[in-house]
Amino acid sequence: MNHTTPIGLLLPFARAKVLTDALAWHPLVRTLDALVLDDTGTSEHHLLLRHPALAGCVLYLVHDGESRLVAESPAQWQTLLAQAIAAGCALVELHPAQAPLAPDQPALQALLQGAEHHDNDSTLLTTLLPSLDLEQADQGWLNTLATNEDFYLGEALARTICLRPAPELLPLAERCRQHPHPQVAQAGQLAVRAVRKAMHQEDSNKYP
Repeated sequence: MNHTTPIGLLLPFARAKVLTDALAWHPLVRTLDALVLDDTGTSEHHLLLRHPALAGCVLYLVHDGESRLVAESPAQWQTLLAQAIAAGCALVELHPAQAPLAPDQPALQALLQGAEHHDNDSTLLTTLLPSLDLEQADQGWLNTLATNEDFYLGEALARTICLRPAPELLPLAERCRQHPHPQVAQAGQLAVRAVRKAMHQEDSNKYP
């Protein structure tokens, strides 16, 4: 583990280490070799990820809600910090509207596939799917997520399709819509609508 003080650390390294150790039980902290970057007095933290697949990315860990990537690189994190200081606002107010795509897509997919087969906790998959480029990912593997008996995976996949809908993702959205669990089916229906809307807009741009 690299103990070099990282750029963008918002508290003394010793304190960061204490907080990180206290969160070592969490699957995201443990699996992604994360380091706590801040201490707001709550159970929510920005984490620097040191796992090779996501090295340098920053993830926002929340206690009750959806954790996600908020910066894809140290440079983007530094920009976010500078903007928050200039605006005099909290960092969370400047988080991107949706999780950025991870810089190393093949490595992220390999990480998620490994988690599916070797980790009983779906937290890693549901948290990081929004940072996976679904159009470029292995469609066969994504189909297994869409039909997985763990409905959290299918729901997360459908919601990710809604974030970046594309015509190529319609079959995947349909698979989610056909899932026997209503939570996945409902999310899948929204995904189908989002993709069809994107297809309509694409046709409108071609033939104004």
